[in-house]
Amino acid sequence: MRTSLRAQGVSFTYASPSNGPLRVLTDVSLSVSAGELVAVVGPTGCGKTTLLHLLAGLLKPDCGNIVVDRATSAPRGAGCVLLTQEQALFPWKTLIDNVCFGPKAQGLPPAEQRSRGHALLDLVGLGPFAQYYPGQLSGGMKQKAALARALAVRPEVLLMDEPFAALDLESRDQIQDDFLQLWAQVRPTVLLVTHDIEEAVYMADSVLVLSGRPAGISPPLPIGLSRPRRRELKLSYPFLELKRAVWEASRPNPSGLARWSA
Repeated sequence: MRTSLRAQGVSFTYASPSNGPLRVLTDVSLSVSAGELVAVVGPTGCGKTTLLHLLAGLLKPDCGNIVVDRATSAPRGAGCVLLTQEQALFPWKTLIDNVCFGPKAQGLPPAEQRSRGHALLDLVGLGPFAQYYPGQLSGGMKQKAALARALAVRPEVLLMDEPFAALDLESRDQIQDDFLQLWAQVRPTVLLVTHDIEEAVYMADSVLVLSGRPAGISPPLPIGLSRPRRRELKLSYPFLELKRAVWEASRPNPSGLARWSA
């Protein structure tokens, strides 16, 4: 629990010479405490990915501040890592070499690289496939490998852009559980963007809702469900009530902003 993430009054407009300016975000503020897992939901095209790119430093906001606070008593890790829907694994490298790529770039000794890589592949159930190439694996297995590679550098902040959206229901349920197990062990600060309200409630400590473009953001809805979480939780009354609350918050009111109803 070393690093927190904050955005205050962030606005962003895409400038297009052919189509004119496109205002995407307006006065967005959020706070993710160190070691917390926060989910962001919102309609397609509202600016969820743009928000992650701003937080990752890939885009510069028109106004506002983005702050990553690191505890001075802890060694600095890999900063922010962005995990997307596209696994972007190196097709010419085996899974273990893909996972070890980050630790190698960090200058870790080869033995430590391999030890960390094999441990993470074992945790996501891919230990027997360490010498396989990405082209030999299913989509779900590739996404698990991408998750292991992201965590191999021990990021302080993990930004996740709908990383499980392309998976079938069974694979998505399994990788959600695998991720929560990994997160509980290494505890990075996580901001998860998802279009799936059920996924947001199941995984997160709190949920934020972005409105339609130009997007504002809701106050956080705390998810007071104990951990570790199991799939049967999704059928419980408290879970369904929280899911309803997020759905209600996502419905537009006449002003065009998301409304909050817990």
